[in-house]
Order: sequence, then structure tokens, then C-alpha cells
Amino acid sequence: MQLVERHLIRQNDARFAVIDRAAFASKNLYNQANYHVRQAFIHEETYLPYAAIFHRLKQHEAYCALPRKVSNAILIQLHHNWDSFFARDGGLSRRPLCLHRTPQDPWLSRQDQRPFPAHLREKSPGQEGIQAHGQARPIRTSIEIATQITWEAIRQVRIVPRADGYMVEVVYEQEIQPAAVNPQLRAAVDVGVNVLAAITSDKPGFVPRLVSGKPLKSLNQCYVRSVQPKLAG
Repeated sequence: MQLVERHLIRQNDARFAVIDRAAFASKNLYNQANYHVRQAFIHEETYLPYAAIFHRLKQHEAYCALPRKVSNAILIQLHHNWDSFFARDGGLSRRPLCLHRTPQDPWLSRQDQRPFPAHLREKSPGQEGIQAHGQARPIRTSIEIATQITWEAIRQVRIVPRADGYMVEVVYEQEIQPAAVNPQLRAAVDVGVNVLAAITSDKPGFVPRLVSGKPLKSLNQCYVRSVQPKLAG
């Protein structure tokens, strides 16, 4: 299975400026690719898949500003975003009447928004720059992230923007360790609304418990109120 080790990089961190530049570069590539896709979709009624947009932009400065693996990952992510748009658009007839609203195609990211996520992948095993002395290092950057994960297990290092900085996520593989359980014992969960879950077990000493669902109902109520005027329009 894949797990994630997370490291928050705040603005006062010396690594923030390097990450910020990479994130803005990835946003620029995403916008450039999305512009081509949207123009073809709106004016030519055709869709440019990943392969087509790659051949259009592989010599573009926005594509060349990032490592090739990173640029390809951004183009693939854009392709997945459009796939999601087409899936939602095709499923309108199966949605509840209150949600019958035309989904929006992927928009361009504005300059004043948080930069688009920069997926800085690690190199494949056997190549330089994966990890040295307990440091995970994204390719073609000076960023070093202290980690206890062995380099053989690391699959990628990705950077995700947050309101208070950037979250660097080290994705790694780990074998599933079966939990030591007693197959003679049983547990039961009754799922509801006001009471989100009622949990009990025949394990000696287990205290049955109720999990309140009211906080989630309150959050959902605020969401419904915020979107109803838009849906009505």
C-alpha cells in the first residue's frame, strides 16, 4: 500500500522561495495547456487529450521550465480534470433535480490565486538524487526533506499549496501488516444521522459508544444554504 509522510514548509522557511517558484511554474504550464484544450473544445468542438497537448507544448518555455517528469505529470493531471468534467456532464440526467446545473469545465488559475500544485517526482530507483543521508530530494531542486523512509520505498515527492505555506508529501510503499485480532470477538456498528454511529462489541470490558452526527449535519446545512441560490439561478 502507499502511505504519505507530510512536511509543512512555511513562508519563513529557507526552502519556501524555491518551492514557490516551482509551484508558479507548474501553474503557468497548467494554464497554457488548459488554454489550448479549452479553445479547441469551445471553438472546434473537439478535445485535445494528453498526447495531443504534449506534442503541442513539448518545446514551449512553460513545459521546459520544469523537469520533464513534472511537466508530464501536470499535463496528465489536466487530462484527468477534463475527464472528470466529461463524466459529470454526461451524468446530469442521473443527478437529483436540485443539482441539475451544468458543470463548469476546468478554469485557468488566476495569478492572485495560490499556485497550482507542483508534483516534483523522485527519480526511479538506481538513479541519482533520490535520497542521501536521510534526505528526500525532488529532482532538479535544492530542496531537502528530512525523512526516515528508505529511498527504495519512495515513489514520489509532491508539493501541494496551502494557505499557510506548502505541504511537501513523500509518497512511499509499505507492505500491509495484518493486525493481530481475535476472530472469536465481534463488533457491530449501526450508522444513522443524528447519531452517526452506535458502536458495540462482545469484547469483555468494551464500553458501547455513540458518535454524534450533528456537527456534520450543521456543516452540510451551511453548504446547502450557500449553493441553493446558485442552483436556483
